[in-house]
Amino acid sequence: MCPAFTDMKRVSYAPESLLESQSTDPAVGGTVVASWHDWPPYYVEMERLVVEHGAQDLDAVVSADGYARKMSFHATAGPLDTVSGNHADFSKIIARDTLELMVLPTTGVADSDINVRWNMTARYPTVADKLRIEKATKSPVAMNAAEKALVEKYNMRKLLAMGLLPRNEDLLGDNVFKWFDEIQTVARRVPDIDDGDEWVVGGELKVPYEKVYTLLGIAFDPTAAALVGQGGITFNELWIKIDRDAINDYMVLDAMTLPTDGVAGDNVFLSRMFMPALERVEVRLDNQSGSNISESDDLTIRFLYGVRDMNVCDHLMWNYEFLSEAAEEAAIALDEEYMLREKLAAGLIDPLQPSQIMNLKLP
Repeated sequence: MCPAFTDMKRVSYAPESLLESQSTDPAVGGTVVASWHDWPPYYVEMERLVVEHGAQDLDAVVSADGYARKMSFHATAGPLDTVSGNHADFSKIIARDTLELMVLPTTGVADSDINVRWNMTARYPTVADKLRIEKATKSPVAMNAAEKALVEKYNMRKLLAMGLLPRNEDLLGDNVFKWFDEIQTVARRVPDIDDGDEWVVGGELKVPYEKVYTLLGIAFDPTAAALVGQGGITFNELWIKIDRDAINDYMVLDAMTLPTDGVAGDNVFLSRMFMPALERVEVRLDNQSGSNISESDDLTIRFLYGVRDMNVCDHLMWNYEFLSEAAEEAAIALDEEYMLREKLAAGLIDPLQPSQIMNLKLP
């Protein structure tokens, strides 16, 4: 078992959707692939879970918030790893306090080297989220006095009953691309990397002030890497490590578990994520395989990121300082005119969805 690398306590710029991709060895009786607990102030969504087919029939079991089987499915009945471009059905499990993923053989025989991938999406719970979660889980969600006042002020329970509360945007859907002024691709042929060394893909990306860079996806060719050296690179030997701002290894991915069509050199599938950065992004390939990688091995890697201006709502949501006193005063004036903080807290406006602009005038 490889522990989950996604530390939800390090999330800073919610909403974010972090990719987890690793291999596991399901033991008789089951193996816990990943487990989380105590990540306030966020709630999380485990999305697009896929468990690769193995030599044995396997079940995947997701437990959350006291539910022993919040979701379970027979992995062999799911999408085959080399067939689907998405490599996952569009599953989503909401958790507030605890979350655990287990993979277990149903044949009574252990298995090994099973690829498991999913996204962990972190969101700061708005009042609208709390009302929806309360209804979906049929369990009360704590609200403070200010949040209760917003429920009454905006008649939010009535809006929920009528289906008129705004919903959160899917951070992994194609609609997100329209939020950015530019979408840039960094694609490189992997150079010589000696065993034990690492290489920065495309160099460090430094984010200009008042800009937001958002990492949207990454692609690697594990089929080609499996041909490197005498025995080829395998699981837990080649790592993609992603630094964000002051946090190193914010995401860590087993490169050999990323999706492939089984043809060396194709590198066709982009594994999606949504990771905003305000200072820097660095993607590194760390070779711990016992073999030297050569440029002649023809390995390729690429990632995609979006570029947009930071807006007033970003500053308010992330408590990010303003460039000048004048800019802060202008933001305060907009907040007072449109009650931005209040409506952001209520979940009545989402700066990622410009179509909700009409909600600025509620009531």
